[in-house]
Amino acid sequence: MYLNDNLKYLRKMNNMKQEDVAEALGYKSYTTISKWEDGVSTPSIESLVKLSDIYDVSIDSMINTNLSENPDILNKWKKFLNNEDMFAMLVKLHDIARTMDREQIKNVLAYAINISND
Repeated sequence: MYLNDNLKYLRKMNNMKQEDVAEALGYKSYTTISKWEDGVSTPSIESLVKLSDIYDVSIDSMINTNLSENPDILNKWKKFLNNEDMFAMLVKLHDIARTMDREQIKNVLAYAINISND
């Protein structure tokens, strides 16, 4: 798990102080943030969701990926999610996928993978 290191890394990458994070989460002091970053305690699920929004990164990435060694992951997600065309396409794909059965979805994904490998 990389959570405590990632919390510190993400805070610094976003030019925030522990006080800033505490305020954004509704805490009165930075002590809790310091404990998370030091690995003394861990954030609640509710706080993880808020941190995910603040830092614009998935909870899974915060916990399971060493973001300081893989900064490309952050940049790729931010570019993808900030690209209005890509986001609109993702929403459309989601709507289409909801009308398909599991086998149809597998076939579409297999086709997409084949195209991307060519």
